[in-house]
Amino acid sequence: MRCTFCISRKDKIRYKQIFDTIDTDHNGYIDLCDFCRALSTIYEENTGERLHVEDLYKKANKDPDSKMTFREFVFLMSDIERDLKIVFIDMSSDGGEIDVYEIKKFFDKHGVLLTDKQAKSIISEISKSGKYSISWEEWRTFNQYNFFSDAKTIVKYMRDYSVSFFKMDPEEKLDGWKLLLSGALAGVVSKTVTAPLERLKICYQIQERHMGQTSLFTAVKDIIKKEGFLSLWRSNGVSLLKMVPDNGLKFYSFETLKLRQGENSITVPEKFLAGSMSGLLAQSTVYPLDVIKVRMAIAKTDDYHGIFDCARQLFKSGGFKSFYRGFVVSSFGMLPYAGIELCAYETLKHTYKLRYPEVNHPGTFIILSSGVVSCLCSQAAVYPLSLLRTELQAGCTLVGFFSLAKEIFVSEGLRGFYKGLIPCLTKVIPGVGLSYVVYEETKFALSVV
Repeated sequence: MRCTFCISRKDKIRYKQIFDTIDTDHNGYIDLCDFCRALSTIYEENTGERLHVEDLYKKANKDPDSKMTFREFVFLMSDIERDLKIVFIDMSSDGGEIDVYEIKKFFDKHGVLLTDKQAKSIISEISKSGKYSISWEEWRTFNQYNFFSDAKTIVKYMRDYSVSFFKMDPEEKLDGWKLLLSGALAGVVSKTVTAPLERLKICYQIQERHMGQTSLFTAVKDIIKKEGFLSLWRSNGVSLLKMVPDNGLKFYSFETLKLRQGENSITVPEKFLAGSMSGLLAQSTVYPLDVIKVRMAIAKTDDYHGIFDCARQLFKSGGFKSFYRGFVVSSFGMLPYAGIELCAYETLKHTYKLRYPEVNHPGTFIILSSGVVSCLCSQAAVYPLSLLRTELQAGCTLVGFFSLAKEIFVSEGLRGFYKGLIPCLTKVIPGVGLSYVVYEETKFALSVV
């Protein structure tokens, strides 16, 4: 039979204060209703946490039909604080107070990635000393009413019920212009570097079926011979005009959705949904420019005298709807494409940070690798839709989406849906990888968390 002699008088006084707080009817006993009623403000009537409270009550009180005495409560608190002490010692590298690095490492170990700002906010909430460190007494006091003693559950409790900074503060202003600038600059650099490959991809998609088969090398040689070397960058101006708002809006809306949901607690399906919605929003805004870009890329030298002339001729030939030709199929392709790309990239980056929590900023190789892998996954998934969209935008056929798909399948088989994939992947590897590198490095330089 356990005795209370080994428990100090100071601890007993502290336990009595907690006991009296839970004993809401002040009859000297605690029943299950007292337990649940006293803790309802902490758990917000969550069923899972109520079951935890019931299990604790039954563990401390051998007879579930009777009431818990103060003596039984003392033993319960003693066991909980013993386990809390073990968690505290495990968190502290030297057995002393817990600092910012140690709190980050503790949360990272249990699947929650913190910034320095968030780690400091945790310490500020727990510590009353004004220092960026937590003593054992402060840690014990903070956890004395939640009755959790294992590390994983403590992290969950703090994330879901206690620490408000895991969710974005509605009053907090996102550095919108910095995110827009980072995304826009990433798009400009990557598009300019890969512009020749982009034009080759479009020409290869469109002209192979309508003008006969030709090798990639022959296509490059013919374009340079007929139109000059700089013609490889034709339509790059409209590409940049499209890419600045497209990339800027895509990254800005994705970061906003991610933070609104809770940057460090957002799930993979939620990342996919946020990426899909961001891509669709950006595409809807700049789609007419995408149509103009395709028309100029496949045009001959004297067909158009610039962007505005191309837009004028498009409007004259088909009216306003000609600027949104292929928009529906493009949207069906954009939803999985942007969702897979952004979700895969964020997941790969997050996994790296969980494995190496001491690294404040992933290096260029990690960002480049994550970007390339994520985009290869998305390209492989939606390339046939991209090809159909390009043909509809180019105006090389007057049939609809399903008729065009049937026409390609009958004449070329499944292989026809992957025309231009090689030059496309050749463009993707440097293009998307470079885009993410420029985006992340610009964010880092502008001090965007």
